[in-house]
Amino acid sequence: YEKGLNFLIYLENLIGGEKVMNPLLKEYCSTFKNDVVTAEKFRDFFLSYLKGKVDDKVLGGIEWEKWWYTTGMPYKANKFDTSLMDECVEAASKCKEGVIVEGSVVKGWSTAQTVIFLDKLE
Repeated sequence: YEKGLNFLIYLENLIGGEKVMNPLLKEYCSTFKNDVVTAEKFRDFFLSYLKGKVDDKVLGGIEWEKWWYTTGMPYKANKFDTSLMDECVEAASKCKEGVIVEGSVVKGWSTAQTVIFLDKLE
């Protein structure tokens, strides 16, 4: 699942971000809502939908088979914004060192951030 997620994020970043990818995915879901979809169908739809909207060199440079058939984790790494997680990890690290973490720091955290903080305390 991580490889598929990373591939979709890679494609999204490649074609111009959410403003391009979200309408594509909406149309994709509408087109294939009652169908069995293969990787090849996805590729064909993706390329057809973006023809004329994204540079042909960009679309032609996607190494589909490499993403699909290379074993292990993706061969290209995406850069994710980890700032929210980093804040929790840093607070937990300070707490483990005996520094008091102010309530104002954790007050605005999401449940996921709180879970990460508590997990890092172990």
